[in-house]
Amino acid sequence: MKSMNNTLRIILASTMIVAMVAFAAFLEGSRSILKIVFVFILLLVVSAVAVFYIKIKDKMGLRNKQKKLIKLLNGRTVEDVLAAAPYAYGHFQGDDGYRIWDKRSEKNEFAAFASSTLDAELWIVGKYVSENKNS
Repeated sequence: MKSMNNTLRIILASTMIVAMVAFAAFLEGSRSILKIVFVFILLLVVSAVAVFYIKIKDKMGLRNKQKKLIKLLNGRTVEDVLAAAPYAYGHFQGDDGYRIWDKRSEKNEFAAFASSTLDAELWIVGKYVSENKNS
């Protein structure tokens, strides 16, 4: 979601720059205003395409993570694997994501950081599966 917010900021900044240039062109004459309006419309179209591309890319990334999680689970449920895994995750106040810690250590040392619950669950399941393949 952060990439979408950054994209919208870039679009807003670009729009403001074009608006300032259009105002400067207005002071010069009407012919240059038409060029600026054309550039502005072109900028809006390019921005719309960029936003659409980012949405599709984010959606495909989410689907790929979900497919990977299903493949790692190998018929088990997420809840069963998370209960059996020596790792846990939780959201801490002030963080933008989830911290993952090792339940085996006395100090509950942080093992990783994930930006979403899906990422945290994917990390834990992946780590658990890889540790159990070796033993």
